[in-house]
Amino acid sequence: MATIDDRLKFSGGGYADHGENAKLLVQSRDRVSARLRQALRGVLAGIRSDLLRRGDLAQAREQRHFLYGIRDALLESGVRLESLVARHWCREFDAAIGGRPAPRLSVLSLDGSGDREEELALQAIAERLRGQYAVALAAIGRHLAALSGQDRAGADSAAPEVLCRALCGAFSEAAFGRPARLELLRCMLPYVGAEFGAVYDEWGGQLANLDRSAEPGRGPGQPPALAGHDGASAAQRREHAPVAAEAALAGFLALPLPAVAAQLLHGEWRALLLRVHAEGDRDAWNAACAAAGELVWSVRIAPGSPERKKLVGRLPNLLKQLHDGFERLGLDAGRRVELLDALFGVHAAILRGDPPPAIPARARISVPGGA
Repeated sequence: MATIDDRLKFSGGGYADHGENAKLLVQSRDRVSARLRQALRGVLAGIRSDLLRRGDLAQAREQRHFLYGIRDALLESGVRLESLVARHWCREFDAAIGGRPAPRLSVLSLDGSGDREEELALQAIAERLRGQYAVALAAIGRHLAALSGQDRAGADSAAPEVLCRALCGAFSEAAFGRPARLELLRCMLPYVGAEFGAVYDEWGGQLANLDRSAEPGRGPGQPPALAGHDGASAAQRREHAPVAAEAALAGFLALPLPAVAAQLLHGEWRALLLRVHAEGDRDAWNAACAAAGELVWSVRIAPGSPERKKLVGRLPNLLKQLHDGFERLGLDAGRRVELLDALFGVHAAILRGDPPPAIPARARISVPGGA
């Protein structure tokens, strides 16, 4: 595989003009690749928990064995999958930077007519990331275009489809069949915003730091502009906030959840996301999205699952995240007590081994003071 330096050697600007920039591109690529491995680790942990819960609840023997089988395969090959995704992502990134036209998702699959569902699952992941991190992705594309000297290559290499192609290639190389790949991609959707989205936000911050010395009026000790919101006015952030909040929560709210968790996400947590997005606070946004993912994980642990042991250790941090969000939102004390007491009941039931009551996915939710 040609390196970034080799590809830039034959680009329009010539190698001599881009030698230092090529090094920066390689450094950036390798940092993002390592961070993607960490993010995938978190995604796979959530998927394993979901597969175990669904397998425990499955009525049909074949479905139960199918779900357990995927979970067992992830336990055996999780570390290898992290490496494969990172390697495939580097390959796809290098190709995009080198100017190769990005293939449509529809030509990624291997075996023909049955691949339409897999294509749609990949597109759902790409659109979730694009909808939630559109501003960050645009900023990353601009930085990469400046470093590579190619506008189109910069935009293509920042696109979520690069990650989708890497996931598809890694799952195929790891010998997951089409049904298993499709199940994994669908299970992945609720987690991509909190886990992979954070990678794009951090990537934008890293690239913004490269430009810090070139910004007029900015001294070497001053921080760069807020990553993920470069060039976005307060009015633009307020306008985009509802779409971003919906994209961040839609995957979670599509799952069967205990009523209190669904109400909290649909009501107070959505209001919190609207606020921090409008304020342009990237760290608060990441923290709120991560807390939403942690909350969903904590209330969907199956009876008898070994994940219950982890819940005991992770509950204090989850409660702190919720308190911090309530404080920033200015939520009144009575509503805080109501929510936390109800969550305590759910978590206590899980720790006893009892399945908590759940409402159907996307059921009508009654939220005090909300729609």
